[in-house]
Amino acid sequence: LHGDDSERALLVPMRCRAELQGVLSVPALGDAAGHTGEDLALLGTVASLGAIALRHAAVVAELDALRRAEVGATRDDRDLAVGLLSAEVCHEVAYSLHYFRYLLRPVNAGHALGEKDVALGRDEVDRLERLLSSLRRVEVAPLARVEVRLLDPAERALGLLRDESRGRRVEVEISRGLTVMADPDALVQVFANLLRNALQAAGEGGAVGVRARVGAEGLVAEVWDTGPGVAPDLAARIFTPWVTTKPQGLGLGLAITERLLRAMGWTISLHREDARTVFRLRTPPERVAVPDGGASLRDETGGRATGPG
Repeated sequence: LHGDDSERALLVPMRCRAELQGVLSVPALGDAAGHTGEDLALLGTVASLGAIALRHAAVVAELDALRRAEVGATRDDRDLAVGLLSAEVCHEVAYSLHYFRYLLRPVNAGHALGEKDVALGRDEVDRLERLLSSLRRVEVAPLARVEVRLLDPAERALGLLRDESRGRRVEVEISRGLTVMADPDALVQVFANLLRNALQAAGEGGAVGVRARVGAEGLVAEVWDTGPGVAPDLAARIFTPWVTTKPQGLGLGLAITERLLRAMGWTISLHREDARTVFRLRTPPERVAVPDGGASLRDETGGRATGPG
């Protein structure tokens, strides 16, 4: 604690890879005992996130200086690669920032956080550090192919979008035992991008959902919403960078999603069916495993066929 009784503050060091980037100052709750262990864990996570953001800014500045110094025929290609990669990192960091802003509300009100919220925050810091590593290399890291329960990245994405899901009905229909060979971080990005678009399109009182089934053709996963759909002139190029229907949008979310899925050998397509907009993901049969007795998660917590949010 630092300062006199009227201006007491809790100072939390902001470190990224053991390097001090700054100090987070938080108004103290009475005395040191006013902060629970969960509060301190969250503040440590927020400080780590802030340190990563500061480090991102420094790295982007360094990359910009490199771009300005480059000459020759490869300059345009390198500028494009760096620009797209930097924009992609910024796009994904936004999810974590929104989530931590959501978590800080109960902390500011003096309420303790749940263990699940703190764990998700720590996972997000780890994911951001991996994104930072890609930016440092000025290249997209190769995707892993490990066994992933499809429900896990879907639930993580919904957790990141918890604030944005208010006022919407959210349904999840994914077998608990459904496992795919994929990159876990990539699937979180894919579901977060698709579900965020769905929540925004559905609007207040609308509905969104994510579901998956397995057949002879392999896995078919879908993210749907009850919004108005995509104009025909945009539908054909919806996965192209910088194409967006939102006044403040960058047009990167779906382009990032398509790139990640293609790198894993998946495909994605857009459809309009039964007054719903549906993004359909497909993967070959050999990358899917469904243990016997896998139960559907419809109507269960987390997935939730939940009411307005």
